Amino acid sequence: MAGVTVSERQTTSLLVIGIILLPLQIWPVMPLPGMQLSDIFFALAFVQFLWARFEIPLGIASVPIAAFAAGATVSTLFGGSPVKLLGHFELAALGWMAVCASPYSSRWLRRALVIAAALAALTAMAALAVFFSGIAGYDAAGRPESPLLYIHGSLVSDNYPRPRGTLVTGAMLTSVVATGFALLWFERELVPGVWQRRLIYAVCVVALFFAFSRTIATLTIVLIAIELWRRDSPQWARGAFVIVAAAYAVALWVSLRYHVVLNPMEPWAVDVLAEDGERFGKWRNAVATLAENPIIGAGPGILVAEGWSAHNTWLNLWAGLGIAPLAAFAFLMFASVRAAVGLRSLGVACALIFALIQSIYQDIEDMRHVWLLIGIALGAGWVRSREAAS
Repeated sequence: MAGVTVSERQTTSLLVIGIILLPLQIWPVMPLPGMQLSDIFFALAFVQFLWARFEIPLGIASVPIAAFAAGATVSTLFGGSPVKLLGHFELAALGWMAVCASPYSSRWLRRALVIAAALAALTAMAALAVFFSGIAGYDAAGRPESPLLYIHGSLVSDNYPRPRGTLVTGAMLTSVVATGFALLWFERELVPGVWQRRLIYAVCVVALFFAFSRTIATLTIVLIAIELWRRDSPQWARGAFVIVAAAYAVALWVSLRYHVVLNPMEPWAVDVLAEDGERFGKWRNAVATLAENPIIGAGPGILVAEGWSAHNTWLNLWAGLGIAPLAAFAFLMFASVRAAVGLRSLGVACALIFALIQSIYQDIEDMRHVWLLIGIALGAGWVRSREAAS
């Protein structure tokens, strides 16, 4: 970080520490609901950020980020509960700080995300150790006996550990791990040591394997697609990939539309029941909610107050926050993907495309690392456009 001021260096250091600590979500216990250890460092970084006099990029990044925060505020004032409003402000601030800090510290921010993925995977290893040592497993009702383990959901085997580590859910674990894996796969210079990289790959793969979620297939599809694109692969390889991707899309839709029961110990024995899947039922609830509040949403606390989540980013945003935050987040996601692809920052592009697909069946709008990725991509794009203009 040569050539930067002391204040800028301190801001980046606090931001990097906060990113590395992202996986420590349920431990240690914090005084406020939804708060985690990394938030302390993010708050300190924001205070330092205000003093550092960063150059503020207007337009492509700041306007939609401000629109997201403003829309969430309007939704709270006219729509309902203020619960989670502070969290939305934090997410917007993280994206904004990442945009401003990215021009001179992008590599440090990306490296911190890789380290966070490794830490998340290590907490998953702790969950597996607890299970296989016999210390804790699942009770007769299928509830985990250790906070490091996650519920099985539609999985039927109690002999299969499903870790969440120290993250709030198994989905959050897989998203953080997959993000770091994608960054390291395409940007190996983030971890120069060969054995260090291999170790991170190994723990990430094991964590993703036992988490047993759609993430594995989603990440694999995106990795292969980008590899085929950058290697200028032959036509037959691209054709074969299209067939595989189409099969994946069909399988993904079936898993979301219908109730699928699966035993991880016998993955070939899949039972597809002729009834709505859990997510499809929640999508119906979200549509009913947004039909009552189509413009400003029902308020950011609707998910907490009524105890549901659509498990779909776009329905969550529309039903909870309204049209403006929905449009702002959509713009930020697609603009950041375009910026990353244009700069051939393939690690960031892969992580963002993975997040876009994941948004169909997960709540990525609440994930801090996604907002950081958006900021990193848009910050780099801003620098490129400024250099081109000069």
